[in-house]
Amino acid sequence: MNTIYKSFALFLSLMIISCTNHDIVEKVTGRELLEHSKNHYDPDGMWSGSTLSIHIQEPRLGNPARNSVLKINKQDSIFELICEIEVGTVTRIIEKGEPRILLNGRESIPAEIKSDFGLTADRNSRYQQFYEIMYGLPMSLNEEILDSIHIPVLKEFNGEPEYELDITLKEPVISAEWSLIISASDFQLKAIILKHEDKEDELIEFAGKYSFQGLQMPRFRHWYSYNTGQYKGSDIILKTLN
Repeated sequence: MNTIYKSFALFLSLMIISCTNHDIVEKVTGRELLEHSKNHYDPDGMWSGSTLSIHIQEPRLGNPARNSVLKINKQDSIFELICEIEVGTVTRIIEKGEPRILLNGRESIPAEIKSDFGLTADRNSRYQQFYEIMYGLPMSLNEEILDSIHIPVLKEFNGEPEYELDITLKEPVISAEWSLIISASDFQLKAIILKHEDKEDELIEFAGKYSFQGLQMPRFRHWYSYNTGQYKGSDIILKTLN
């Protein structure tokens, strides 16, 4: 009887703990949930002053060999993206708000090449916005970026309990309407659903970890059609650059 009683008491205790934790998680607000996720990756708040310099691979169905070098210096307000295109090496730079674009190390680019390949400095801000937000997730989702945060909903994603948190961005990054999929157990950002009005929604799944300067970010970002599950491409951090 004593053994049965102990087993029942242990079972009851676990049920109480489980229910208590569930209630706590259920009542979390959208802002609190987002802060929990930020703390998972950046417990000491290092992102705002960090320096990121990485080699990334960005295979797409139409361009499987695509590679880039990404440099983000948050403290000194410097952004740099280097990639190879048909006519050579393109370097997009924004330094303290001033945009520049180089082709094979030169700022003098023929007008025809500029037009054919979109090599104009006025596009740099869009590249900066995309890369700094995407590679800074979830830390990059701050008050300057966010227009609204909705009430999180507890759901199941890939067989695990996760939160779906709808947010609206002030300026679209691929889309203005996002759904964040956040783990209910440790607050990892598992995926993002990008919602569109005029085409299929997109799903970005995150995996792996890349650590630098006291913080972490997902190493892999895999893109899919949300409705069909068709693979579209990936963004992969290959290595740190000196």
